[in-house]
Amino acid sequence: MTLAADVEKILKNLGTQISGDLGSYSPIDGNNIGSVPTASVPDIDVACANATEAFLKWCTVCFF
Repeated sequence: MTLAADVEKILKNLGTQISGDLGSYSPIDGNNIGSVPTASVPDIDVACANATEAFLKWCTVCFF
């Protein structure tokens, strides 16, 4: 087995979700209080590129 397969098996046995939407659960009663969709590697690459571009533009703004 590979490390990734071992981790996937452990997470599955713990009842965690390894794909799809990520749920947020109340520590008080365990109810689902919301969720966010997961992103693919290409989605994350685009988001990082956009954030880098925005930061470089923001750095040129004079606040005084």
